[in-house]
Amino acid sequence: MPPLTRHGEIPDLVVPRAEEGGVEFQTLGRYQRRQLEIDKILGQLFLAGISSRRLRQLSEALYGQRVSATTISRTTAHWAEELEQYRTAPIADEEVEFLFLDGISERVRELGVERKILLCALGRTAAGKKRILGFRLVDAEDTASWKALLMELKVRGLTGKHLRLITVDGCPGLLAALKEMYPFQRVQRCLAHRLRNVVVKLKRHQCGPVMAECKRVFAAPSKSEAARRFRVWVQRWQVEA
Repeated sequence: MPPLTRHGEIPDLVVPRAEEGGVEFQTLGRYQRRQLEIDKILGQLFLAGISSRRLRQLSEALYGQRVSATTISRTTAHWAEELEQYRTAPIADEEVEFLFLDGISERVRELGVERKILLCALGRTAAGKKRILGFRLVDAEDTASWKALLMELKVRGLTGKHLRLITVDGCPGLLAALKEMYPFQRVQRCLAHRLRNVVVKLKRHQCGPVMAECKRVFAAPSKSEAARRFRVWVQRWQVEA
């Protein structure tokens, strides 16, 4: 079978044979039939949700060679290894000052297409750099699931000694897990989630003005100033009403 590269097949590739010593390969490794770039592209397409059957057709149309289902499965193996290395990498506790926790609902293909929750942990340093610290795909956003993710973060080094604030979406399961895993850290409800909860109670023409006033209140430099801005807003609304 001719070697497969991102430019297509190379039908008449001559491989040198040395009588003594070895030969150092650069384009294709020893016994390799495809460039690593091809494997990466196939793996990315597979992770994007394209079926193995469709990938075999695409590979033939793009590169002139149809790959097998086994080949496609192998192309995703190195992604799994990289993912595991990423998930188990040590976390420097002193670098993380802010921790953001949220659950994202996504469609996942298993036996069929199902709704799953991707629990995410995002860290931010004092310099403003952001880094995804961990994630976990679960069936439900409950206390046990969040506790498992937080336990992973702690084992990897995020003890929380340098955390200034943990921001959450208000999920009861997450709040319960934080009381067990990080009981002495400050926890704040995410302002974006608060504002979204306000919007769903409003009529469409009210969203713009109300959201603008809410942002002014939340952006106040102190609690007393926030209360003052809110009272002014209420008084103005009563007059206009």
